[in-house]
Amino acid sequence: MNEVLAEARVLPLHAQVSAHDRGTTDLPEWVTGSEATVHSERAVVVATRPDTAGDVLVRVLLGDDAEAGTGVFDGRIMISTALEVGSVVASDLVPVPVAPGAHRLAVFVHPADAPSVVSFVLGRPPWT
Repeated sequence: MNEVLAEARVLPLHAQVSAHDRGTTDLPEWVTGSEATVHSERAVVVATRPDTAGDVLVRVLLGDDAEAGTGVFDGRIMISTALEVGSVVASDLVPVPVAPGAHRLAVFVHPADAPSVVSFVLGRPPWT
């Protein structure tokens, strides 16, 4: 069972939220605008419902279990200080204490089209 590390409702300006290394300025760019996610070494940006449809629930969990919804990313993220989640564009960010280093990160969304819930699941140590 996954452990909840953080949960917040954020305004997804430009229909996106992210999980990223705090202080990261190299957020990945959308290529076509139809991707579910884009990512870099230190950030994952997730497409959501439009901000005009309301807030999005962003959850950060620790564990190895799949969450309800559709899996849209399964990879790694590098953290140097702490993880931040939320909307960079809206300056609506939640810090999540995470040890520095490489972490497995899976992302689940619900519903699949225009998600209103985004779950970022960090794998349990050791980070494999």
